[in-house]
Amino acid sequence: MKRILLQYDIAHGRLPRPERILEQACFLKEYGLTGIMLYLDGEGAQESLPVRGAVPADYLETLKKGLRKLGLEFVPHIQTLGHLERLLARPEMERWRDDPAGGRVVRIDLPEVRAGMKRYIAEVSELFDSEYVHCGGDEASTLGLGLSRNYLSSRGLENALAEYWNDLHHAVRSLNRKMVLYADELIAYPALRRKLEPEIVIANWGYCAADEVFEAENHHYSAHCSVCSGRGNWMTGNAMAEYVFLPLPRLQENLRILEELGGRSGADTFVISDWGSYENINPMLNTALGSLFILRRLREPAYGMDDFLAEISLLIFGRRHPRFLHAARIMLEAQSMKYWPPEICRWGPVFPRFLAGDPDTRSVITLAAVTDPDRLGVLKRDLAEACAIVDSLPETGVLRPQWLSDLKGIARRMHMTALRAELCRRHAWYAGAVWVTEKERGKLLEDYRRYRALAEQDLQWHKMLWRRDCLPGGLEESCEYLNTAVESAGKALHCPENTLLYFPPEK
Repeated sequence: MKRILLQYDIAHGRLPRPERILEQACFLKEYGLTGIMLYLDGEGAQESLPVRGAVPADYLETLKKGLRKLGLEFVPHIQTLGHLERLLARPEMERWRDDPAGGRVVRIDLPEVRAGMKRYIAEVSELFDSEYVHCGGDEASTLGLGLSRNYLSSRGLENALAEYWNDLHHAVRSLNRKMVLYADELIAYPALRRKLEPEIVIANWGYCAADEVFEAENHHYSAHCSVCSGRGNWMTGNAMAEYVFLPLPRLQENLRILEELGGRSGADTFVISDWGSYENINPMLNTALGSLFILRRLREPAYGMDDFLAEISLLIFGRRHPRFLHAARIMLEAQSMKYWPPEICRWGPVFPRFLAGDPDTRSVITLAAVTDPDRLGVLKRDLAEACAIVDSLPETGVLRPQWLSDLKGIARRMHMTALRAELCRRHAWYAGAVWVTEKERGKLLEDYRRYRALAEQDLQWHKMLWRRDCLPGGLEESCEYLNTAVESAGKALHCPENTLLYFPPEK
């Protein structure tokens, strides 16, 4: 790949300090990174839209200058169709909503929306330093179901969407830029493929293994060569920074698939995405480590788990540290089939849902109900060991003390998540129980107390990370996300009214 970009999501309430992005960019440049992409949704608007976005122009200018000094490209990623729920929630954007209640898709039938998008593209292009403008277009699942339905029905959805995007493409081309679109709508509507202008670059993405539920439902891998045929095309993978810690076996398999598909389609760009999912609670070290693995692997196809572990150890300690290597391996394998049944792994990384999901929600109950209690017990034990090892390592005299400090917090959060997974599992099973013994309830209370103690430390750690790495704003929302998770975990302590705490039951 001649171009490898790292994409930061700054559209969901967290603005990393510019110096943090530049610090990571400088580090990763040594491994082959060629540029930074910022995912903005509609948050990059200054004067072009009815409302001003949350990302100020001086923030972008600081990054632009810093990246130019590093010799790195600076690419904008906006949205022109869906994923605009934050923007559309504002009263000033009412006219743009395809769903009167807000929704996430804009009305492509309105001339004022098209004119506004063209102004936005022109405005954003000047704030960045690239020949490309990524215009999004993914996951517009409600397209055609709102106020523009009659327009799309009368013209034909593919015709209307092609007309809209071709119109924006001409605006992009007039700025001497090239338009990039996600492959989603071309996969869903095959007739669209021949209607879009051939100069539009298609970016396909996928963050899973080939047998996971997402691919079975969306066909990003199986349709790749068809949607990219005859076009410039990009591949978009995932640093997997959003999953509490890197699920490395999944990352390896995902990267293998994308490399193979990109080779077949002649892709010249690889985007490492770093989504701000789960209320922006994940540390930026995850981004650096996930990107490091991808960059290494793209250069060296045989690069694997052992190489990665050794490299992290060398970067932190200047040597292979046996105890650290053991602990880090546990952490990297914690979301793999070593500890979880294949049925769970097919749904994607499990830690985010067990970290913060409400035990009464269907997604958490489903996971909890098929969790293997024996393997989960081993995971709890192993993560407790990893946490103790990493926590015992002194931060003095090491090459990257901040990395080691952050890994201590990550290990603690992983241990905490395993404990909460056990609480969720017991809650799911107790919901239909006839009896629960006092001995079982005692184990539950013990896990809950340990979980609460770790959760309090985790919250303080999260606040410290945010103040160190991010600009003010958004911290309260992310803390509320974590606090809600702690409170909902308490549901595991409440047995149904028909449950007996003794067995055999007393007469």
